[in-house]
Amino acid sequence: MAQTPAFDKPKVELHVHLDGSIKPETILYYGRRRGIALPANTAEGLLNVIGMDKPLTLPDFLAKFDYYMPAIAGCREAIKRIAYEFVEMKAKEGVVYVEVRYSPHLLANSKVEPIPWNQAELWTYSRQSGWDTATTPWKTRPFITGCGRKTCTSRSAPGPATSLVPGSRTRSMQSFGSKMTRLTTRSTQMTRSSSSPPWTLITR
Repeated sequence: MAQTPAFDKPKVELHVHLDGSIKPETILYYGRRRGIALPANTAEGLLNVIGMDKPLTLPDFLAKFDYYMPAIAGCREAIKRIAYEFVEMKAKEGVVYVEVRYSPHLLANSKVEPIPWNQAELWTYSRQSGWDTATTPWKTRPFITGCGRKTCTSRSAPGPATSLVPGSRTRSMQSFGSKMTRLTTRSTQMTRSSSSPPWTLITR
């Protein structure tokens, strides 16, 4: 649907679940790396198991998570990766604003130390100056901002290799509860540097 001309416009997505938006390739990668058995060994085979082409009862639907969440749950690296990949996917779909939910008890287990709720995680994918960003069509802007946890402050890219830091021209975004993260995407393309990833991650 997102590929049709009618949907080739900036979009807003107000309800989506991070733990239900994981790429099958990522599930397979961490399943193999962590030695966790999965119901299939190819992305297509995994989609046939965890996907659905007809309505399901709620218990049958929730049972799908049991197939693949063990490969992700409890691994901070995996959780961070699926968050980055989620933003990339939404940017490529032309989504300019998304409210994404996640389930802490589903993504974590007893072996993972919880992250304090007074800690915000911010990231940016900007490699352009503010002027270049402002004068570049929205479809080709290599710029994404996101915020998580309770509260975060973000601003538009004021210069090259921008980091999101508190300052002037900022705005705060308050989540609607502990299971909500707001993300603002401003790109359908990622610009990657050969020497470093196209993002800066700041934890406060």
